[in-house]
Amino acid sequence: MSETNTLKPITVTVPTALAITGLGRTKLYSLINNGTIRVSKVGRRTLLVYADLEKLATGEERGK
Repeated sequence: MSETNTLKPITVTVPTALAITGLGRTKLYSLINNGTIRVSKVGRRTLLVYADLEKLATGEERGK
């Protein structure tokens, strides 16, 4: 098994986050704006923190 198959991403793009969470764009940006999902801007690209998406999916709240 190769290492790339076992590594989790650190960040994902907005389209990827929409696909893996099943959320709509408006709801995703609402979660970004209220601080539930952290983002990092690299140039014009918005990258979302994958761990925050996992916490959202499992019902965990950020900061707990």
